[in-house]
Amino acid sequence: MLSEKDLLILGHLRSNARKTLTSISKETGIPTSTVFDKIRAHEKNIIKKHTSIIDFPKLGYNIRTKIMVGSKNKENILKFLLASKYVNSLYQISGQFDLLADCIFRDMNELCSFLEELEEFDINKKEVHHVINEIKREEFLGV
Repeated sequence: MLSEKDLLILGHLRSNARKTLTSISKETGIPTSTVFDKIRAHEKNIIKKHTSIIDFPKLGYNIRTKIMVGSKNKENILKFLLASKYVNSLYQISGQFDLLADCIFRDMNELCSFLEELEEFDINKKEVHHVINEIKREEFLGV
């Protein structure tokens, strides 16, 4: 179980992974050396990676979809989705579907081509949901 100090430090990193140790220390009242030690310890098992959240439309990627698929041949579709440059995140899910893919495309042509490739697999169920507007993202545990 994590201490309140641990959660506070992780919350600051979730809000801004580029925040300096000194500023985290000042804002939390936890000594800089303790902040450093806790972050290093958590990088071994809790912190998967430090990353940036990109505004994809500003890069010309204007189509974001969530695609749920159910397939009899899970291995092949999984390999396809893992190798696809359009898949941002991929989840194994429960219920009527096997996988949920968060996909990003420049335009509808890329999306349509991707969906056509997807149809080559033995898919028994598929749903495509277009993201209209991102309201909240990556804020759990953030301060």
